[in-house]
Amino acid sequence: MRLAGCLLLLSMFAVSALIPPAAAFTRVGALTLETGENDITSAVLDVAGGYAYFGVDVSSIGVVERVRLSDFTRVGSLTLNAGETNLGPAVVDVAGGYAYFGTYTSPGVVVKVRLSDFTRVGALTLNAGENFLSAAVIDPAGGYAYFGTGTSPGIVVKVQLAATTPPSSSNLPLIAGGAVLVVLVAAGVIYLRRRKPSMSASKSQDIGNNPVCAL
Repeated sequence: MRLAGCLLLLSMFAVSALIPPAAAFTRVGALTLETGENDITSAVLDVAGGYAYFGVDVSSIGVVERVRLSDFTRVGSLTLNAGETNLGPAVVDVAGGYAYFGTYTSPGVVVKVRLSDFTRVGALTLNAGENFLSAAVIDPAGGYAYFGTGTSPGIVVKVQLAATTPPSSSNLPLIAGGAVLVVLVAAGVIYLRRRKPSMSASKSQDIGNNPVCAL
């Protein structure tokens, strides 16, 4: 019995030695951008393509930085047009090959960047009052992105992404009380959370403290 117990114990140690240790939660490095590339305020990730994209401001002009993931290296930058500054929320459609950067300006602007050749291909200026874009989610399969404004009341702006038709937008005004945080889009429903849970939105159904607004 004692021999059998020893053999079992040795077997357990042998198996545990074959299991790689879990990676520690550790800082592994940092990448300093070039002089003047300040205030990183947005980011999107294209894992399949092997790049990350970061929005910064350079001399009051928005710039998108491209970072290669394999060696964690800055490999290029894209300067946007005048007025396309204070970059805020960003989303990416990996399958479609585009990233969309919203601006914290009045009115807000959504800038479209093609990932394959890292080129600005267009921009959509939103309506008056649709200002200070501060949150965003994307539904690539449905062909829309949703941008939340930092206004009171908050507004959720629906932006059509399809390249075959002109970009268009519509909005859902929310009741006064500050900017909205867009949490998730699924099955044609957008889930929103406000700073004041007691408030309700147009076309909403309260579920606890999480109103659900169908767009």
